[in-house]
Amino acid sequence: MTIQTPQAVTEAFFHRIATAEDVNEIAELVSENVDWLVAGNTQVVPWIGRKHGRKGVAEFYAQIRAQISSEHFEIKDILIKDKHVAAIGELASRVKKNEQAD
Repeated sequence: MTIQTPQAVTEAFFHRIATAEDVNEIAELVSENVDWLVAGNTQVVPWIGRKHGRKGVAEFYAQIRAQISSEHFEIKDILIKDKHVAAIGELASRVKKNEQAD
């Protein structure tokens, strides 16, 4: 049995976001009980909102991959305290439907 540290899981998570073709490979790194929330107006931005479990996380990444193209993604720092992790970074993307930058 391999014991994964929060740092290792977080690094693997961001690596998979960048490289995994199957969104389920990303989702398998989160808890089956995860309460995934990206705040905002779901009428305007349909891929945000609340998702539940690994299935919800996979759905989130499938939706954003279908609807936006990433122009810049950089993790500046990963902060860890016990089992809590926060990542600080930059993201720039373009909505595929209308080509507007976010």
